[in-house]
Amino acid sequence: ILAAAPFLLGCGGKEAEENTIVLGWLGDQTGVSAGAFKEVMWGMEDYLADSEAIPGLKIQLKVYDTRLDYGRIPVGYEWLVNQGMDVCMVYAVGMVRGITGQFADDKVPALSFTVDPQTRETDWRCLADSPASIASVQTP
Repeated sequence: ILAAAPFLLGCGGKEAEENTIVLGWLGDQTGVSAGAFKEVMWGMEDYLADSEAIPGLKIQLKVYDTRLDYGRIPVGYEWLVNQGMDVCMVYAVGMVRGITGQFADDKVPALSFTVDPQTRETDWRCLADSPASIASVQTP
């Protein structure tokens, strides 16, 4: 959540008096990797419930279950946009390839936890990887 803070502070899609940012999470909740994805989601929910991550700002988490089916990503992304998503969080590399162009079109910044050299250089996508994982996929 703290890694998304720069995006959250810069989101202009809502009126200032609302003081709420909708954080959309595209992740597997019932598929083969649900255990790992749920742990991350539960951690976000606990963090948001126990603290004020950014003073004076409420962060609302909306979750779309991808079932680890990449064909569900565009539908889930559109659902989250229709729910008022201000920032999109995705986990797996394959998830963003089909929707990378939509981030700019919809003015929705995306935070990803995995490295993807094909889509990492965009104005609307940020990686939250460690320097070691980024270096592991860089080409000479």
